Amino acid sequence: MKYFAGLFSAMLFFSCAKEKKDYKPQFTTVTTTTLHEQQDIGVRAITIDGDKVWYAGSMGNFGALPLNGGKALTGVISKDTLYPEFRSIAQTKDAVFLLNAGTPALLYKVTKDTKHNKLVYTETGEKVFYDSMKFRNDDEGIAIGDPVNECLSVIFTRDGGNTWKKNVMH
Repeated sequence: MKYFAGLFSAMLFFSCAKEKKDYKPQFTTVTTTTLHEQQDIGVRAITIDGDKVWYAGSMGNFGALPLNGGKALTGVISKDTLYPEFRSIAQTKDAVFLLNAGTPALLYKVTKDTKHNKLVYTETGEKVFYDSMKFRNDDEGIAIGDPVNECLSVIFTRDGGNTWKKNVMH
């Protein structure tokens, strides 16, 4: 719990800081490389995993793209007729977690071979909207969303993402 309190303190400090600092870039050029082209997907979240870039996006699409050759892994998740609009992605050594925006909030645990996915958390409500997710280690993770009824939306796991619990923060 100390980790989460420290995280919130840091977020508040940096988000409320009013001092402006001059930023001088340490680089002069940027080179980009296209890893994946698919017209019907909007990628909203990425995470680096060794030599792969995991992504999650619109219409339930997710996958892993190799940076040094190899085979891309792709998948689509749906729940009944709903295709989630994934907004957040996080990982442990064995799994990737995908969290959609809006209601119902759907959080999936996907094995890194993409062969298995499991819905590990659901939340409904008019204003449910999760924005961000991160794992501290392979057991402890947190997801933060927009406030609902003037309370910050926070869910957390302490068992590697198998179960998630809501924490009410006023």
